[in-house]
Amino acid sequence: MVESGLAQKQYLIFSIASQQCAALLEEICEVVLMAELSAPVGLTESLAGILNLGGEAIPVLKLNRLLGLQEFEVGLYSHIILTRNKEGTVGFLTQAVKKIQTVSTEDLKPLRFEANLNGFALAMLPDGRDFIAVLSLKNIANSCETSVKLNSNASCLKPMVNATKEAS
Repeated sequence: MVESGLAQKQYLIFSIASQQCAALLEEICEVVLMAELSAPVGLTESLAGILNLGGEAIPVLKLNRLLGLQEFEVGLYSHIILTRNKEGTVGFLTQAVKKIQTVSTEDLKPLRFEANLNGFALAMLPDGRDFIAVLSLKNIANSCETSVKLNSNASCLKPMVNATKEAS
């Protein structure tokens, strides 16, 4: 139970390859159900594809690959979590979004570097008898810009998004 005098934050709890994870709700701009993704030539193994959301080309990353987790089946309840970084919107493919949880910042537990999902987990938050890894999606998006080439690919994908819109 969270006491009212302590600093509290809200976290989005989601699963990736049966691993529970959390992200600070204030880092998330939107959560969308799985949609058809465009697959441009030269797709890297971390890039699931490009989401056309209202005419905006949004790169969607496979969070399981970035975290070193096993593959999971994308299904009816899979979600894409959208966050904004310095260059625009980035999506993260997740197995399912579970809930929003309010947690006292004093209840967060620090992590050792070697146990933190490829360096992306910041802490662990309590959830009943379990602990859930807290990720910074903005940090992940910013660190993946060069490897996935989000900056250059997003601008060259505008014609593909427009062509997809015209074909619909």
